[in-house]
Amino acid sequence: MGLIRLSKIRVSYQPFMLFLLLAFTAEMVGFITVKIIRNNYISTNVYTLVEAIVIACIFYAWGFFREHKLLFRIVLVLYAGVWVTENLIFGDLENQICSYFIFLYSLITVLLSINEINYLIAERGNLFKNARFLICIGFIIICVYSLITEGTQLIDPDNAPLSNKIFTFYVYINAFVNIVYAVAVYFMPERDDIYFSKRFNA
Repeated sequence: MGLIRLSKIRVSYQPFMLFLLLAFTAEMVGFITVKIIRNNYISTNVYTLVEAIVIACIFYAWGFFREHKLLFRIVLVLYAGVWVTENLIFGDLENQICSYFIFLYSLITVLLSINEINYLIAERGNLFKNARFLICIGFIIICVYSLITEGTQLIDPDNAPLSNKIFTFYVYINAFVNIVYAVAVYFMPERDDIYFSKRFNA
């Protein structure tokens, strides 16, 4: 459905469509690398950096970071610095997940999403038919889950039973968030030229 609507939706939503495409690609690459080299740490760690940057670009396209360009640059530099430090300086890109980085960008994404929702509430209107609201809800759900999982790993990495219980919920949470994203794509507003063309030709 996203590919069908890609040429019709407003430009401000195209970074989110890129986000969905990257997520699908990462799943495929991760599946293949597990089959070939028995783990997908490299692809997962690289994807987390790309995902964090794309999500920041989503909020830029929606206006927040466009109005706070210095903050946007600071966030990108912070992401790059923490990722390089954890994966290439002190960590092992090939054999561990970058938990500190995931915790950081998940926290920032939650804060950005809450800020966007507050803005949308002030605008009024039916939030459940608002694509930005639905996307932010999806971000909050999956990122809060990431904060819990990565926080648990950082605080008590040897507590395997607790970690396994938390990870078992991922399939259900991921499925629900994907449904929310699909609904968001359905409600994405069309480009102004297409909208007015339909109105005048009706």
